[in-house]
Amino acid sequence: MLGTIATNHSKALRSSGQTVASSLIGGYHLAFAIGAVCIAVGIVTARAVLRTPKASAATQLATDPEPAHYIGDESEPQLQRQAA
Repeated sequence: MLGTIATNHSKALRSSGQTVASSLIGGYHLAFAIGAVCIAVGIVTARAVLRTPKASAATQLATDPEPAHYIGDESEPQLQRQAA
């Protein structure tokens, strides 16, 4: 795509009376500028879309004050009630 842009711009500059060297340089300058803009837009888009997840969810799991429930916790009250 950038090669086509460079070629078309070089042809347009050449038909307007510029030399071959200056028209080629102008075409490549335009193509490189468009390529740089596309890369910049891609970086900004990737940074906006591919954010790291917030640490609050991981921190909340690590600092959860509620103890874990085990299978054995449910049977203990039944055993105590039966013994009483």
